[in-house]
Amino acid sequence: AVVSTQSTGDLPFIPIRQSLKEVKDYTQYFEIPTITREDVLQCPSGLVYLHIHRITGLPAMDTNKSSDPYCKLKINGEKIFKTNVKSKTLDPIFNHFEDLFVKNVLDAEFLIQVEDYDRTTSNDHIGSVSIRVGDHVPKMVNQQFTLKNEKGHNVGTMYLSIIFRPISFPVPSEHTVVNLINNLGTITMLE
Repeated sequence: AVVSTQSTGDLPFIPIRQSLKEVKDYTQYFEIPTITREDVLQCPSGLVYLHIHRITGLPAMDTNKSSDPYCKLKINGEKIFKTNVKSKTLDPIFNHFEDLFVKNVLDAEFLIQVEDYDRTTSNDHIGSVSIRVGDHVPKMVNQQFTLKNEKGHNVGTMYLSIIFRPISFPVPSEHTVVNLINNLGTITMLE
């Protein structure tokens, strides 16, 4: 069942489920089939399972020599979600899990931005990582990415997993559609 969706229009993704608590091993929750690069090229649409595990080595952004980090995900420039804020830590454990339907994983670019939450002033950008998912499919589990700030300096290490499962949708043949119409009789189109 779909818990949350966006109006899809021409958007290349649909959020499906958010925040499984304490996910440590994907195999506990679903079987990961063997998928080849050729499978992805034949069917680039499907589900992307994204798990933001943790970040280590963030710089202190607050006067108390700590940070209140959270992550934001954009896919091809569209805002998708943000994680909960982790208070007063330089090594946050997010353990945030998302399922997303992606129309063409080969063209999908994930931008994960890490910000420091501030109650009274605007939030501070800590760093970000950009991932062309098509370069990593069919699966990328427990990978490390270096967060870079706006000046290009390393500001921490993000640990995440991305797993892609292609979904093919059967397209009915013309013969099937004609048989369906003949069996139904008259069809009235409503506007």
